[in-house]
Amino acid sequence: MTNKYLIFRILGNKIENRTDNYLSCLELLLENEPNFEFTEKIWLLNRIFDKELLREIIDILNKYNHKYLLIDFNIDEYMRIDQKYKLKSKIDNYIPLLKDTNIKHIYKMLSN
Repeated sequence: MTNKYLIFRILGNKIENRTDNYLSCLELLLENEPNFEFTEKIWLLNRIFDKELLREIIDILNKYNHKYLLIDFNIDEYMRIDQKYKLKSKIDNYIPLLKDTNIKHIYKMLSN
């Protein structure tokens, strides 16, 4: 019987001022990392807010024939996060609007 290993990597949202080369780093890794014997690689795409970024990540992973799992971004879940754990992101610019409008409307606006 042969051992089987798994490399499981998680990709999330970009952090402003820290991930300018996010996609190029991903592509560099995929271009240069060898395939390891008895090893499978799977990526978890974790609640990526930016639909364009998500599409680009999926395109790159498909280009290199890598498997991935997707956890969709859900604004309702995001709004339930305890404020002390909340990270700053571009969606935070829209939170004040939630007091005066419907969450679904804002999600639709942000999804475009």
